[in-house]
Amino acid sequence: MYSKAYRAMIIQKAIGPNALPIAELAEEFDASLTSIYRWMKAAAAEENECVEPENEPICLPVPTTMKRPQDWSPEEKLAAV
Repeated sequence: MYSKAYRAMIIQKAIGPNALPIAELAEEFDASLTSIYRWMKAAAAEENECVEPENEPICLPVPTTMKRPQDWSPEEKLAAV
């Protein structure tokens, strides 16, 4: 079993600004492709992600499919700002 933090790190590398191919991540971290795709699907299925800047929380919708930032639509890019 992989820890939640370890899975989150791999997911971040898969969807971050310098996203790596899933196959490369699977080899680098000795995890199966199926596991990584399942972790990404589970992360996308979580309800909302809330961040708390200075005074009040702002809830951001979690996309239904994980995309790399370079694959985002203009609307998704604007929503992230």
